[in-house]
Amino acid sequence: MVMLVCMCCCLATGISLFCVPVWAETQTTATADLWTDYAVAPALGDGTETAPYQIKSPENLAWVARETNAGNYDVANAYFKQTVAIYLNGHDWVPIGTEEHPFYGEYNAAWNEVYNMTTIATDYAGLFGYCVGNIKSLDMISAKATGYLCVGAYVGYLKGSLVSDSPLMATVVANSSSTVYAGGIVGYLNTTSEFEFNSGPNSKIKVTARSSGGEVYAGGVVGYLNSTEEVDILAYGAVTVTSTSTGDVYAGGAIGYLSSTSYVDIKSYVGVTATSTSTGTSKSVYAGGCIGARTGDSTSLFYTRWLGMKLEAKASSGEVYAGGSCGYLSGNVGRIYFEASTSQTVNANGSSKALVGGYVGGFACSYIGWYSNKIYNLNSMTLTAQSSSGFAHAGGFAGQIYASFTLPISVEVSSCTIKALSTSSSAYAGGLIGLSQEEFLSNNYTITVSDCTIEVSSGSSCSAYSGGVIGAGSGDLSNCKISDLNITLSKYGCTAGGIIGKSVGTIISHCDVSVNVVVGSSQYHYVGGILGEHASGSLQIIQCEVTTSVTLQSSAQARVGGIIGGVRNGIVSLEGVYVKAMNVSLSADNLYLGGAIGDCSGSSSCCVTISNIYIHSDDWTNSSSFSYIGGFIGQNFDSRLQLSSSYFEGTLCDGSSAGSVIGFLGSVSTTMIADCLVRTTSSNSTWTGNSAGTLTKSCLVLENASSRYYTTDTGDWSNWAIVNGKPLLKSLFHIASAGEECSGDILGKPIADGGLGYTELT
Repeated sequence: MVMLVCMCCCLATGISLFCVPVWAETQTTATADLWTDYAVAPALGDGTETAPYQIKSPENLAWVARETNAGNYDVANAYFKQTVAIYLNGHDWVPIGTEEHPFYGEYNAAWNEVYNMTTIATDYAGLFGYCVGNIKSLDMISAKATGYLCVGAYVGYLKGSLVSDSPLMATVVANSSSTVYAGGIVGYLNTTSEFEFNSGPNSKIKVTARSSGGEVYAGGVVGYLNSTEEVDILAYGAVTVTSTSTGDVYAGGAIGYLSSTSYVDIKSYVGVTATSTSTGTSKSVYAGGCIGARTGDSTSLFYTRWLGMKLEAKASSGEVYAGGSCGYLSGNVGRIYFEASTSQTVNANGSSKALVGGYVGGFACSYIGWYSNKIYNLNSMTLTAQSSSGFAHAGGFAGQIYASFTLPISVEVSSCTIKALSTSSSAYAGGLIGLSQEEFLSNNYTITVSDCTIEVSSGSSCSAYSGGVIGAGSGDLSNCKISDLNITLSKYGCTAGGIIGKSVGTIISHCDVSVNVVVGSSQYHYVGGILGEHASGSLQIIQCEVTTSVTLQSSAQARVGGIIGGVRNGIVSLEGVYVKAMNVSLSADNLYLGGAIGDCSGSSSCCVTISNIYIHSDDWTNSSSFSYIGGFIGQNFDSRLQLSSSYFEGTLCDGSSAGSVIGFLGSVSTTMIADCLVRTTSSNSTWTGNSAGTLTKSCLVLENASSRYYTTDTGDWSNWAIVNGKPLLKSLFHIASAGEECSGDILGKPIADGGLGYTELT
């Protein structure tokens, strides 16, 4: 077998080194019946630009191959024009050009077809083997190219230009012990010239690439692409890419690996099937419906709709990056257009890490410009990231984002199933992003997630995070619309939030959420209607509406909040949040439940401020063996808390561990409640179910089943106006002060008549 010599240069992708092929020799497998044995020189033309050689038969075309490969430079550097359709069935084709003797000339097929080609197996296999020249207006209808290193139906290795418009039926097979480059059209494209390929809706391209000792680059159109000029690919037909290696694997429906390019325009596929496997030690797989991996800067990238796409990517002992359009995307992009996939399935199974996204598996672009007048749709997707010994990240848009990113467009994710499953490490899943490693900003564009199912599962003593938008991360999110979202938590340490699973510093504003969470039978779950768990930093949740439904397994242990499941530390502010409904099945062994926050167990430096929130709960029936349940807070153990101008309505659990405001109040420096109203049908009207700390009550109003019960304790309280069942949280009237009578008899009397001026509105 031929020896491969690599000139390696680091492309600063953070993922691998890539090699430029420089082979020491060319290998050809001889056969008994070759077209070159029947070669006939063209009768017309002298090979000049004004009088090109006239290719009128397969024998004429075979003459070009024989003379070029033999080192006849005058032929290899000449001009050719094909004048008729050429049929290559009957004999095996010898590709035109070798590494030692490339084709330098210009071949113009004038839109005449080449039919039924079957190549012999060479290092550079295709109609052209090694081409530094230009190929114009060539249509290939049926082709089979088999080789070792660089294999494509048109060209194995191309350093010139290619223009084609063809309903291609092609089978490409590359098999080597060295690095393999295989593409439906071109195996390795390294050019400063134009490349354009258009196929019809009936095109079928099948690419199979294998290596027993090197990397594999396989693409439905190009295996490896490095171009400084425009690249246009329009492909409507079906593409099947199968790649296997003991090294790293790069596989894409259009391009296996895309290096720095000026302009790439890739349009629709009807169906893409890509199966990529690496069996090597610590080797990785990069698979995409469009591009396996892309690094370097580009002026433009354009992707459009992909229909019926299916990706299967697996690494026996390495990482997997799989995305509906791109497995791994890094570098700067001047602008990008993407109208996303429909009915796509992406499965990734990596031993050390698995990243799966409807758009991209791993996203590391420091700058990207989009067309902002579009809404990008990710519909009817099934995304699954599995890892046996590492992280698993899955998201409707991206499995993981490595760099700070500002969303430049509106995104819709609908009718999708997103799973992140790890047997021995952590898992992250989000309707948009699994893990946002840096800050994510929605920039006031709308994020819509509807009718989706998210499932996370982690290994023993590990964590799993899931969110309607982000599994775990930080940033500024606004205008999120989450509806009919179902989240399933299983095994250990799972966290779920209607917007974010876990945050470390976030602003969430003007979002509308409807989420249903089913909690598996394990321990330490955090579930929140908007945020599952806040770990540190500053958090603000402003002007949001949420409907939460939580079902707990009988042996589950959970912190559940209508807004936040648990606050671990940091500065937290909730303002103007409306919990429209909170339905909780309480069959759990250990439960902290609050209409706003399940558990505040941060340090004494943790500060929580809640104002102008409205909570409506369904019947909370306490059947758990150990629980702290409060209308607003399940447990406030060591955090400074200020609660004001807020309203709770619903049925609270009776008992010593249930309080109208706080289930359990620990030893804290400051806990103040002012101007709040609790309307409950339960008989429990105490502020806290169990208290080890001191609660300062200023103007709290309670109304329970046994009587209309009002108290001012100390300070003043404001008039509550109920409009269509919802209170006006910021009152305009000061109506009472400490020590004044608050009986029902005087509430409705005018102040001039000695009353308090309370008015209930309808």
